[in-house]
Amino acid sequence: MTKNKRLISICCTAPMMAMLLLAGCSSGGSSQAEGGAPVSSNSGSAAANTKKQEDVTITMWMRWPEFAELNKQTIAKFEAKYPHIHVQNTEVATSQYLPQLQAAIAGSELPDIFANYSSLPLYQLHSLDVVHSLNDVIGDRKIKFEKGMFTPGMTMIDGNIYAFPITSNHRDGYVMYYNKDVLQKAGLGEQDIPKNWDDLLKVGKQVEKKTDGKTYGVVMGMQARWLVNNIIAHLSSAITPEVLPNSHLNPHTGQYVYDTNGNVETLQFMKKLSDENVLHPNSLLIQPPEAATLFSGGQAAFLLSGLWEMPTFYQAGFKSFGVAPMPSKDGKAMYEEVNGDPKSALYVSKNTKHFNEVKLFLQFMMDEYYKGLVSNEINYSPIPEINQAVEIKDANLKKGLDIQDKLFFFAPHPFIKNLNTVQVNEAMSGKLPKEKPADILEGYLVGQITDVKQALKKIGDAQNQLLKKTTEEVKAKGVKVDSSDWQFADWEPFKSYEVK
Repeated sequence: MTKNKRLISICCTAPMMAMLLLAGCSSGGSSQAEGGAPVSSNSGSAAANTKKQEDVTITMWMRWPEFAELNKQTIAKFEAKYPHIHVQNTEVATSQYLPQLQAAIAGSELPDIFANYSSLPLYQLHSLDVVHSLNDVIGDRKIKFEKGMFTPGMTMIDGNIYAFPITSNHRDGYVMYYNKDVLQKAGLGEQDIPKNWDDLLKVGKQVEKKTDGKTYGVVMGMQARWLVNNIIAHLSSAITPEVLPNSHLNPHTGQYVYDTNGNVETLQFMKKLSDENVLHPNSLLIQPPEAATLFSGGQAAFLLSGLWEMPTFYQAGFKSFGVAPMPSKDGKAMYEEVNGDPKSALYVSKNTKHFNEVKLFLQFMMDEYYKGLVSNEINYSPIPEINQAVEIKDANLKKGLDIQDKLFFFAPHPFIKNLNTVQVNEAMSGKLPKEKPADILEGYLVGQITDVKQALKKIGDAQNQLLKKTTEEVKAKGVKVDSSDWQFADWEPFKSYEVK
């Protein structure tokens, strides 16, 4: 596929209102040769005396509301240090970000700096030639970042860094919140927090009984399929750790497996929660924020969700809660996989006219923003030594971040073995099975599906057939790629994979 055809394809869903995108976005020639030393921008050398330089404005798009205040603080400090450089930041709602980004790519209207989005991975942006190498930004500090942060195909292409990480990749892990007031009304305390599924059922039933059916054991926002998929993956990892929980790849066989004992038993357990009236009946109908509201309002003892809920509790004045690991089937350890795909990162437009100023700002972020993430008690930074040096005073957040940090292990991915597998992924784009475990669960709960193992097996079979067919097609074009690129015989569960 030619570059122009890719561009048309990637922007096919962009809204007709693309021409009304924010003004002031950068375009024109790059101020730096790819991977080379910076070339002086129109404003002059960044190392020169700032009083003699003309004013420069760099534009940025961010999409994470939890970082908005820190963004303001960091920009204010940066502009105070470099008065000739102004940072025009636009906070874009996540729901609007993808079409806005697609339209900006189509119209060559990208801002100087823009947030990543999982539906537009680095290898696609690189193939469109819209991202700038950040080797000179990260420099020697690369070794200070957490394991797996700079990974071929995910944050790097051909040895060049393109993604500037904002937070640790050990984020968005899942936890269980507990409502202290609800537990107290049921004659329970923090010593009764469930560590396994049997205990969760037992405590949930006691809560309902002691509150005359007015309060349920568990609530979750199951209208968010991504949340349900991730929670299923999390719980299943304790039962079938040999299959990567989120990607569903068995690294030993190179096959995708959905009908694992972990997935099957997790779906059966969730149905049991529903059948035995432990799961709040509205769970299937609501989004995560609504589930959090029911929980904080005393309608459930436990909420299954992520750490991002914590600031909303405090903002609403709700403090009578705690955080704990999610209960696994037998109380065994669970894990989350990190494959190098950044959870939160920034890219720089290939066409920026102000790379020197962008470089200064991003390097300033490494010093100020990373410390602010931890000191403002938002999240961990991508540099472990900063996280260890800054004290977190909030006990709930500290506990939640520690739970989350210990869950993540760097997992193998075909990109790190053979970057040519990117071409297979691109060819498979849009053809993967639409159904996910969350869809199977919904059908199971309402009685449309009775055999969850068979339903899950169909997903895995379809994905493996597509992988085999696509690999053969790409290989027939002369690309060096093989099914063995998906196999990693030396990988061990609960141990970060060592890239060779």
